[in-house]
Amino acid sequence: MSKKLVFLLSFFSTLNSFAQETIIGATMHYMYQLPYGSVATQYGSNSNAGFGLNIKLINNFTFGAEGQFMFASKYNDFSVLGSMVTSGGFIIGENNTIEVPELEGRGGNFFIEAGKIFPLGTKNLNSGLHIKAGVGYLFYSVYNNADVVSATQLGGEYFNGYNRLESGWSLQSFIGYTLYSNSRLLNGSIGVQTIYTSTSFKGVADYATSLIPDQSGRNSFFIGPKIALTIALKRFQKKDPKADGYFYN
Repeated sequence: MSKKLVFLLSFFSTLNSFAQETIIGATMHYMYQLPYGSVATQYGSNSNAGFGLNIKLINNFTFGAEGQFMFASKYNDFSVLGSMVTSGGFIIGENNTIEVPELEGRGGNFFIEAGKIFPLGTKNLNSGLHIKAGVGYLFYSVYNNADVVSATQLGGEYFNGYNRLESGWSLQSFIGYTLYSNSRLLNGSIGVQTIYTSTSFKGVADYATSLIPDQSGRNSFFIGPKIALTIALKRFQKKDPKADGYFYN
């Protein structure tokens, strides 16, 4: 094989490795979110972990679906438990046991999204600035970590009367950097995600007040850094008829 042919094969092989691809991936992520708006009056910052499936087309448009679990948010309003909490901040359970309630905000967000990757150079056309937006459904509630075996007033069917469940539609946006490496070993993204949601009370009643809470919409934001790792399940590369090292007329 001539040196010229070896050079051509090597040259086109290199170009092919940098070519844009269609990539199907599975993504796991973690976020740290700060609440703003109505939700911030009761809930503190939270963690967000989730899983998604996505596809990047050869033209760098992206589409995906994602589910998120929101947890570890301190709930600041103990009035949700009504008069069962004593002035000392504890609950008297069965057999006069003492239970110290720990309230946590938990929830979930499910959405579909679309976006586009804008390469920042020619060495890797599958990676770059990633801008995307989505629409979905979010729910959030109070979770009580007290032992319901002892504090029976919080167990069974009573549990849902103290969780102040709210839910509604959500909008989300992401801006950051997404990497699909040429080595195919490291794929993922890092950036900032913003979630806007309009939620309303979805429970039957609030047992603490014996009233149905205001069901008008509550507008809130969750904002924070997001880091994700992606497993490329399948990659399809557009075939170049000249990529075998020969020229065709």
